[in-house]
Amino acid sequence: MKKTKFIMIASLILSIIMLIGIGQESTGKSNEQEVNHSSLVIIEVMEKNKNPKSFSDFTINVKNTSEPHQEFSIVIKDEKLWNLINLNQTYMVNVSWNTYEWVSDINGRSVNLLQIENFELE
Repeated sequence: MKKTKFIMIASLILSIIMLIGIGQESTGKSNEQEVNHSSLVIIEVMEKNKNPKSFSDFTINVKNTSEPHQEFSIVIKDEKLWNLINLNQTYMVNVSWNTYEWVSDINGRSVNLLQIENFELE
């Protein structure tokens, strides 16, 4: 009786350990952590986009005015702010984006706007 009770408890413990291991494997990113990047960039607005089917999808396509000249897209969450942004205008922006890499290249990415200000050279 004691032997069967021991075997049942040991089987239960092994089953739990195996299920935990399978659960971690199935998530696919158990060893990878998301890296949050942010950058202060001086940009020129090249294009404004608004999704006609959605009232919350506003973006601007921009290019970095300093070297290296990178092009990327900025997501704007407020239509009123999006309306105030002008084409071919220069702005200083603070943006953020997440990756699973430590490389902070912004080229070709879609990033979130944190802050924006007009930028004029004096």
